[in-house]
Amino acid sequence: MALSPKTIVFFAVLATIAMGVVAQQPAHEQSEQIETISDIPVGSKLTFDHSIEIAGAIGSGAHIKVTKGGVKIHGEVQDNVTLETQKGSTVIVTRASSIALNSGSAIVITESQNSRSITINGQQIDTGTTENFGGFSGIEIQGSVSNHANLKTDASIIVAGNVGAASSLKANGRIKIGGNIGSGASLVTRGSINAENMGNYVKADAGGHIEAFNIGRKANLAAGGSIQVRNVSTGATLDAGGSVTTGTIASGAKVNAGGSINAKAADAKDISAGGSMRIGGGKIRHAVDFDLE
Repeated sequence: MALSPKTIVFFAVLATIAMGVVAQQPAHEQSEQIETISDIPVGSKLTFDHSIEIAGAIGSGAHIKVTKGGVKIHGEVQDNVTLETQKGSTVIVTRASSIALNSGSAIVITESQNSRSITINGQQIDTGTTENFGGFSGIEIQGSVSNHANLKTDASIIVAGNVGAASSLKANGRIKIGGNIGSGASLVTRGSINAENMGNYVKADAGGHIEAFNIGRKANLAAGGSIQVRNVSTGATLDAGGSVTTGTIASGAKVNAGGSINAKAADAKDISAGGSMRIGGGKIRHAVDFDLE
């Protein structure tokens, strides 16, 4: 039986996706320009249409926007800096060699930040991982971020050090902080949030999970997934679509979970769970209430 022109085009497109034709092109055709800069002076306002790598620091009050790509910073980010990136470019590297298609094939294509999975008639095809050819995606800072910073990207934010007080971080990917988050900072992402300690009045809103050690007074954490922290200070609020796992919950804190709650000890009374709730009888130490400015 002869296939119609539309059917032929349909299967040709699917075969192109599955075979990773784009990834078979020479790497230099997929590469992006990366500009290396020593330092960004105080108060600079700069826009780039390509990825940039900053060997030093970004001076206070600077405003950097990357319209196509990402930024990698090796030094410190000083007070009142704004960083915004968009459209970090990646390509798919595939190891698939041949795929047989017919008019009854059932094809499912699943993509994540790191990989693409193609399933045909229930059989998963290994297509490898997503790799960058020269360009960056998102914001990566190998130092620390000072107070009142504004970081925004449609990818991920990774900071090796601390994030200063009253800073704002917005991402579509994950937010990963290697150090502490200062008082009054705000973090919003569709992905997950990982940090050491979160200071007083910090607001963290994640579509995925949140993991940290100590949570400061009146901090507010909301996660579509689970929340895992060591200690919850007085007046803090935790709201998880999944489970909550913690060591201690101080008085005045509020904890709500769509799943289970597990804690070693709790003075708080406002605790509710859609699943099981296990709270031990340990004592709450005053040290759980810490200041992180």
